[in-house]
Amino acid sequence: MKRMRWKLGVLAVGSALLAGCAKKGPPATQPAAQPQVVTSRLELEQKIQQLHQQAAAFADTADQLAGRSDQGHQMLVEQSLTELTQLLPLLAGPGMDGGLNQHIQVIESSRNKLRNADEEQAAGPTINTALRSASGSLERIMADGFADQPQLAEVLNQLKGKIGELDTTRGAIHQLVVAQCMELMSQAVSGMSQATIERWQNQMRLAQPAGDSAGE
Repeated sequence: MKRMRWKLGVLAVGSALLAGCAKKGPPATQPAAQPQVVTSRLELEQKIQQLHQQAAAFADTADQLAGRSDQGHQMLVEQSLTELTQLLPLLAGPGMDGGLNQHIQVIESSRNKLRNADEEQAAGPTINTALRSASGSLERIMADGFADQPQLAEVLNQLKGKIGELDTTRGAIHQLVVAQCMELMSQAVSGMSQATIERWQNQMRLAQPAGDSAGE
């Protein structure tokens, strides 16, 4: 009986020692906690600057589309599509799904066709395809991340109506409708960019160490 009690006592002590050793191990997140906050803040600052600049560049290009020659119009459409392919992933964020990625690929493909097209080739159908995919991309992004922004839904509703006019117009009227589509896309991008930047700024404030915020 005494021997049995001794064995049980040894086992109990051994278990306590093992538990104590496990508790004394260094926490996995301890060394990298503070540097990680700084890196995240720097990344957010860079993203804010990048998104602000690209949204402004897209708005500027969209403003120039109306009243251009055929060649000037096509060049500005190409530039707008390039800017859109850079903006859309930023607005979608890390959760960008396969459907959105497919839309962006269609926009890039259409842009490349415009860039390499002969003068005799009609650019209208290619531009129409790109704008439909761009509109679909913005609708997808709004549904996933901006459903609480009713003004964006109204802009995209207007855009959907304009997209429907692309196939029924030609020449100067078609160019006008394209310019109107780009202007509405610019409004949507501007609203999404502003909301996204505000979210990132809030993340920066939350990630800021308490001592820094107290000193401000």
